[in-house]
Amino acid sequence: MARIGLLSFAVCFGLLVLFVSAQEPVSAQAQNSFDASILEASAISVDIPLPVDTPVLTWLLRHKMKFDEDFLVKRFLKGDTTSRTIYSAIYGEGTGYILSKGGEVEAHLKVFDFGFEYQKAAKNINKGVAKFIPDPESGKVEKGSTMFDQGYTYFEYKSGLKGTWKYVFPPDEGKVAAMKILKDVVGEIPDQGSDFTFEYEAVIDKSEEGLFHLNVNKYFRGVQLLDDYIQISLDADMQLVGFSYFWDNRTVPGPSPPGDRRIVDSSFAVNQAKKWVIQNSNGAAPYLTLVQIRLGYITLRGDYITIVPAWIMSCAWQHKVGADLDVEAPGLRKNRPTMKRFVEWLEKYDVYIAIEGITGRPMEL
Repeated sequence: MARIGLLSFAVCFGLLVLFVSAQEPVSAQAQNSFDASILEASAISVDIPLPVDTPVLTWLLRHKMKFDEDFLVKRFLKGDTTSRTIYSAIYGEGTGYILSKGGEVEAHLKVFDFGFEYQKAAKNINKGVAKFIPDPESGKVEKGSTMFDQGYTYFEYKSGLKGTWKYVFPPDEGKVAAMKILKDVVGEIPDQGSDFTFEYEAVIDKSEEGLFHLNVNKYFRGVQLLDDYIQISLDADMQLVGFSYFWDNRTVPGPSPPGDRRIVDSSFAVNQAKKWVIQNSNGAAPYLTLVQIRLGYITLRGDYITIVPAWIMSCAWQHKVGADLDVEAPGLRKNRPTMKRFVEWLEKYDVYIAIEGITGRPMEL
């Protein structure tokens, strides 16, 4: 994967500016343009290699599906249910069903025109498909990380153990069980032509509360449709605890324009993202760091049927904040005021930005 020479570009650009500055005075307009360029460049720090592929793609169209809601409710929610209207930015308006017993939620079902989602309540799930078996000779490792500064240091300790993960049942057995459920509920998944490929992925969460998941992913010319997927989740008893089905068997290339076009490259998309950050931060860049960038198909928000290729960026933002915190000193009498201590810390946020792959315009996530 080729790397973009951002540092070399910045150095050459800086030398050019210095040369021009030595020849003649810089106008106010030129200075403002230079300042804007520096601000824009600092909006997102790029320290990772950028993808170089620019495939020929097009917009896609999906169709509404007619689900037998009575069948789904009886299949997933055995008992008295309540329902209400719900809304999703990706799938539009739908109906939410809740199964309750003794005033507690047992499970819920969401049905939209483009799919459905069933989820069993956590308290009814036998978690732990994966079991961690520690190595008795590895010992225990303590690692500390500073949470606060300003002279008042607190430590958060985490235990690290060597060992192996063992599964309650093999992933292949889980895949067979999940495929049977898929066939019983929605039938076979038909082929959709040479441009579309499917991936069946059996995954077990490596955690003490982990589950088994069968993920079915769809690709158009090698690019994943992120909002078109199937996920079936099983617990340690190989019982169904989750079923997400947002899958159109009739997805087709979309209207023309745009038709088939080579998408914009990732470096152009990053520059577009930088401009968008400046425009939406009142001229004060929040100094984001690009963590990941990928190409994927996502649903055009507010449209629901149009699926477009987009460069999707995950960025990190750290923001320093401070506050006066109450401190309970040992032996402090109850009738005395609580001591206060000013403490600063870093709050971390994830910021996601999408640039449409054909037009190069920012889009809503």
